[in-house]
Amino acid sequence: MFRTICAMIFAVCLGSPAKAETVGNFIVKTEKDPMDDSERYIAITVHKNDAMAVRCLEGELSLSFIVKTRARVGDDVDIKFRLDSGPVTEAEGSVISVNGGLVGFETGTVDFITKMGAARQLAIRWAISGVGTTASFDLRGISAVVAGARKACKLKN
Repeated sequence: MFRTICAMIFAVCLGSPAKAETVGNFIVKTEKDPMDDSERYIAITVHKNDAMAVRCLEGELSLSFIVKTRARVGDDVDIKFRLDSGPVTEAEGSVISVNGGLVGFETGTVDFITKMGAARQLAIRWAISGVGTTASFDLRGISAVVAGARKACKLKN
């Protein structure tokens, strides 16, 4: 099931059937962007019906989620993160896609994504139009994922 969900997400995000490698608890796909020849990098992990992706697309590092809920493109997302047993961090995001009950939203700063590289677990609570959900992602392999995404985005370590 995990690989099926990841393959479907890769097809939507990268527009092609995915040949991917496993890095810890993540499935990772890299390819050359046909528009600007930059490296596209996407690493996905799944928790129940929700997916999280660390991405470098067109040189931009981002953290994206695909969740089963109702929303409209452009809706604001209120987000709370917690890495391991650390403090809760608040953030904002925006719905970037809606497809058959699956909603994609994007958030995360380069600093936060870099901090994830040392974590074992990410707890996230998001609310769209006042309706909230909580999930927890197993981050095994995240240090290699963050390093790969930063390299693809040409960010210094």
